[in-house]
Amino acid sequence: MLRATSAVSALTLLATGCLFGARRGAPPPVPRESQAEMSARFPASPTTYRHCVDVGVSGDLEDEFIPVTYAITPEAITSHDGDREPTVFGLGRHYDMGDEVYVAGSDSDGFNTLYLVGDFLYSARERRIGSDLSIGYICSRTDDAGAIRAMDGKAHLAYLKAYRDLRSAVASEDYSARMKEARARQEAKAAAAGQPDFTAEQRAQIERARTMVALAIEASARNASAPITLWVTLALADGTTMRVGIGNPIFDEVLGYSKISGEVGMLLAVWSKDDPTLRVEEEVYFSLDTAQALVCRGRTGLSGVDPDASGAMSYVGQPGERGPDVTVEITTTGRTNPEGEQILRYRLRCGDEERVFDASATSPVEVASHGGKGGHGIPRQNYDGTSGGAGGDGGDITIIADPSVLRYNVSASSHGGPGGNASSHARTAIHRMGRRGPAGADGDVVERRAPVTLP
Repeated sequence: MLRATSAVSALTLLATGCLFGARRGAPPPVPRESQAEMSARFPASPTTYRHCVDVGVSGDLEDEFIPVTYAITPEAITSHDGDREPTVFGLGRHYDMGDEVYVAGSDSDGFNTLYLVGDFLYSARERRIGSDLSIGYICSRTDDAGAIRAMDGKAHLAYLKAYRDLRSAVASEDYSARMKEARARQEAKAAAAGQPDFTAEQRAQIERARTMVALAIEASARNASAPITLWVTLALADGTTMRVGIGNPIFDEVLGYSKISGEVGMLLAVWSKDDPTLRVEEEVYFSLDTAQALVCRGRTGLSGVDPDASGAMSYVGQPGERGPDVTVEITTTGRTNPEGEQILRYRLRCGDEERVFDASATSPVEVASHGGKGGHGIPRQNYDGTSGGAGGDGGDITIIADPSVLRYNVSASSHGGPGGNASSHARTAIHRMGRRGPAGADGDVVERRAPVTLP
């Protein structure tokens, strides 16, 4: 697959022709219609496109053809594959404030989408983080492979990205307009009831919050079903900051958020309701509910909204803290359970934390050390982007078992923290763009035998 990760706007490059080789014809105009409107160009009844072209990893259009059968309507694209049940790809928003697109599936990493752009149908893959876009294959409305090959793979990717960028701006404006209409209805309803929806002080704070130029997240949750604790620090245009959390009416008025939970954590996104492009995403690890575990983490690096040594905003994300070293000591208690397994005594230590408990030899014990996430950058006052901080390295884990211990069941892992996000601004050729910070290195896990005495 060919991927688009360039910081330079595809619309800008299309306008200058820089993305298309001289041997190719001029690209078609980028259409402005929505996907529902674009569907009118394609057959609504099941139609087989026998000459769809795959896009290789190098960006070249492959020689082989891919046949697909689609029925395309404003509401959905239905895939017909032989005797199998038809698969319906509904039209919807693949993220909360985005433009509508035909969503073919999603996972924790991203979305599979189908785009109708001009006379082409693109099977695409979009990452949740970093706005990475790639093309899987391309079909022509007229099933003409020559029309597809009139542009090379890079040109098709630029054409698709230019359409997505154009529609993203339209969707952002529509979203802001809907939010303003919703606020107006809320205020009108409150006025009709004779009850102000906000106090004068809250209104002043809301107007101040709407001058935000960057966001920073502090969040935690015990597990996927537990309530989330979320605080957001707003960097304001006047150089000051404001901190608001879930439950504060100001939060609900100016901020939106979403979460996607996995086994060990969640992907959390927070955005400005007035400007949905102003958003930040963070990976939040769950805390554990078991007493037979110790997970230690380095602190997240300071973000661009935090002050530097001089007291001014640093703008650049700072490195995450190295994960603390973890020590596991294991000895026997002289007792066995009814199954004849040794009852072991464990001591888990990490900094000032210590846990001592007894468990059978087969009972699982978990220890981990995670490096802190790098802090994220915020745009400078001249709108140049800034880079995120490096993730902290994972700490080393040492497991010491007394020679009397026949077996034990310890799961140990040490992972470097993810790099901090670059600032969300400076996505044009005019301004500099920051980079995501590098991830930290994993720590070492060492097991050895030595005498252990525990109280």
